[in-house]
Amino acid sequence: MSSKPEKLYLGNTNNAWALCPAPPVGTLRETFFASQLAHAHALRYPAEGGDFIVDDRWLFEVGGPGKTGRQIEAHGDAYLALDDIEHGRGLRVPLWMFGFLY
Repeated sequence: MSSKPEKLYLGNTNNAWALCPAPPVGTLRETFFASQLAHAHALRYPAEGGDFIVDDRWLFEVGGPGKTGRQIEAHGDAYLALDDIEHGRGLRVPLWMFGFLY
């Protein structure tokens, strides 16, 4: 029996712009995050809270600079991957830094 996937991500953000004149910024952020980690890490969709579980260990919530950790506070190894911030602090990691992983 097949099931419908929770979400589908294109290979990179450029593909989203080719298919849609104004793709949602949240989708672009999540697509970028997934594209930078998927080549070397296992990504899963979590049952509760967050956007991604990486290597069955780390939970990540991807969002903008105003995103709070409310969705991930119950998880021990949880981080916020945030767009439009220059520096990280605590559990807040700039989204652009994940580009160095590729």
